[in-house]
Amino acid sequence: YELQYRRVGAADWQDGSYGDWSSATVELTLPDGTYETRVRGVTADSQEQTTYTPPALFFTVGVAPVYVTSIEGTSAVIVLPGLVPGSEAWNVRVSTMDSDVHSDKIVPSNVTQVVVDTLEPNTVYQVVVTDVIRGQPYAPVLFLTQPFTGAEDGSFNRSDIQASWQINRERQTVDFVLSTEESDRWLGLGISDDIFMPNSDIITAFLDSNGAPVVQDRFASTQTKPRVDAFSNQASNERGSLFNGRTTLTFSLPCNNDNDPEDVPLHGSHYFLFAYGAVLPGNDIDYHESRYSTSEPVLIECLRATTPPVATTAPAVMTTVRQPSIRIEDITSSSATVLLMDILDSDQASSAGMIRLIVTTISGDVFANVSVTTDDSRFLLDLMDSNALYTISVVDGQGAPVLSSEVIRTEPILGTPDDSISGGLLTGQWKVFPRSQQVLFALSVNALRQYAALGISNDQMMVDSDIISALMGSNGAPIVRDRYAFGRA
Repeated sequence: YELQYRRVGAADWQDGSYGDWSSATVELTLPDGTYETRVRGVTADSQEQTTYTPPALFFTVGVAPVYVTSIEGTSAVIVLPGLVPGSEAWNVRVSTMDSDVHSDKIVPSNVTQVVVDTLEPNTVYQVVVTDVIRGQPYAPVLFLTQPFTGAEDGSFNRSDIQASWQINRERQTVDFVLSTEESDRWLGLGISDDIFMPNSDIITAFLDSNGAPVVQDRFASTQTKPRVDAFSNQASNERGSLFNGRTTLTFSLPCNNDNDPEDVPLHGSHYFLFAYGAVLPGNDIDYHESRYSTSEPVLIECLRATTPPVATTAPAVMTTVRQPSIRIEDITSSSATVLLMDILDSDQASSAGMIRLIVTTISGDVFANVSVTTDDSRFLLDLMDSNALYTISVVDGQGAPVLSSEVIRTEPILGTPDDSISGGLLTGQWKVFPRSQQVLFALSVNALRQYAALGISNDQMMVDSDIISALMGSNGAPIVRDRYAFGRA
């Protein structure tokens, strides 16, 4: 076979390879640019040959002739190659991966970008741009539309599962997005009056063997596999995608579904539970591998519109140079308020441009990363873990600190504890969850390398008592053991 190539617009073809092979990888060293190539068959004595194949376009790594940007829930911008010698027009074809339905748009070759709209959220699309004159297509480009058509109203993020939701008051629904990079797994949403599984409305979602989304409405009456809802499936607008190793499932739930005894109406305050696990044959679910919950109830107000307060700012008269400062207020088990003052007045802020507030967990995961746009800014950090450490930093556009970082710990008990006891260095709190018949305990000791323990006894003596001991391991992970005291040993 004989392979030839040339830069698009050049008159002469260059010989790229000649050899006795049926298939091979040919390496060429070329300047950045757009090229075309062709190949033909040649006999061993070079006396006879076939005609050349139609030329095919390719480009070197330094050139990105077609790419997709500004991807939203229903639209995207396709950036075209621009002026290429000999080209007069581009045909832009957009189609989904699982359908032959497509849309074509022909534009002059001097057009640099095309906006495509009426797309579906959370859907993988393929873009093929073809030189109309030569009939030569560029390599297909894949992109995934955003799951929402606007901003989210809440989110929950862990390293192995992510979730977000958006209230749609026009449709009277709440749209949910669950995603993970774990392969072949179901993702679950629980809606509960507490942080426990019994008496919870459960939605499980996964991709079947054909890549189609399967969304199941279930109900957990006990701490066992939730059964499929015997009355109705309240989920709608189900979509699923597998893109770049990430599985994303989207679905909608009605705000008011109190006509089904195995569903919990979303309007109001509820804990959200999240989990994932293996998918069993027959589109069933196995026991969950990981399970999480929001540390406070999530308020969903979707049956009435709310009007955001109008912020009014009075002009300030600067008489003295104020120093930037940070203050943490109202720390609860799931939230804290960060107040930044005079941040934009600092010399470092004015010289470095963008200022950002960054909140990280003790393990280094980013919990929040937001821009500071006003001199006195108040930020509410919500959906935090209880009894957890967070580092709060203010940095400039180059990542340099503007202020010293602050470390905070959220409260250990979800909401207000039912009772507490303290003595010496030890403090204990507890809260009862009647519906799930569980009690949440929090123990703290004001000393290093010490354990804390809870004893449950019929009297005030240690003998014949149930004992729970808790301590921090050398790697910072909690170690909790269930013990029994037969004597005073």
